[in-house]
Amino acid sequence: MPARPYSFGVRNRLLVIAIAGICSLIHARGEAAPERPRKSPNQQAPSRKAPTEQRSAAEDERRLLEYRAEVARATLLVLGESCAGFVAEAPNLVVTAAHCIPYPKRSVSVRLPAGQTLVARLDRIDRDTDLALLRLAEPLPVVPLVLSERVPAVGDRLMFVGRADRGNKPQLARVKKLDRCPSLPQVPNALFTSISARPGDSGAPLVGANLRVVGLVHGGAQCHIAAPVAPLARQLVNERSSVFAEHWLRAPERRLLFGLQHVTSVWFSSPAPADRPARQLARLWFPTASSFELGSPRMVADS
Repeated sequence: MPARPYSFGVRNRLLVIAIAGICSLIHARGEAAPERPRKSPNQQAPSRKAPTEQRSAAEDERRLLEYRAEVARATLLVLGESCAGFVAEAPNLVVTAAHCIPYPKRSVSVRLPAGQTLVARLDRIDRDTDLALLRLAEPLPVVPLVLSERVPAVGDRLMFVGRADRGNKPQLARVKKLDRCPSLPQVPNALFTSISARPGDSGAPLVGANLRVVGLVHGGAQCHIAAPVAPLARQLVNERSSVFAEHWLRAPERRLLFGLQHVTSVWFSSPAPADRPARQLARLWFPTASSFELGSPRMVADS
């Protein structure tokens, strides 16, 4: 009697969905940030920061500086226009500024910190948001940085490392304002920061206090203006979710999955540092982005 082919089974798929939902709810309750007390209109602002705020700022700085080596290892040199880029979301994906990719090129060379030069294929590009995604033929032996799906707020702390070939010291900076700039007219929330970069740093990552990339260097005086990476981050997350549903779930289970994702959206979007294990758990389903096609992207390569 021939052996029956293995089937994942509806029961097992529902069990996986239930476990994911429970983990998301536990994570959402455990990582919800406490609401800050509101000040009364008559209350005067203190002359100095409270000790807890000072400790929080010092802790953010310490964590960012501890993360600088990982950021430096993931930062690459994009040749041609002499820009920067960084490995993000998967070991074979490189994010850089769109203005670093000359039209109509479909591939560029990138140089690793160790000096090796590789060819990267243009996967998608959006010149309105100044974001480009490159794909390498083979994954790199580095830990990919994580893109933030949220735009940082004014006053948020940032870290800028810059290109590895320049040997820059890491800079701790802040978001000074969110506004439009002439070179990014379609982006209402460009990041005006206090970093001091140089021409050639375009495409270098800016890492927030949650250890996620919130933007990449775009330009401006001292290259202090950055393009937020949230549009690309949200797109990649949505595509991973849709591919998972399409290949693993039938119609009723698909509706259940998207319902759970809607209720527990913190699974992918929480800015808390502790949600990194949730990201890593999600990557168990998609170890590298090369294992599936990213669908029909809104950001498309120039034709």
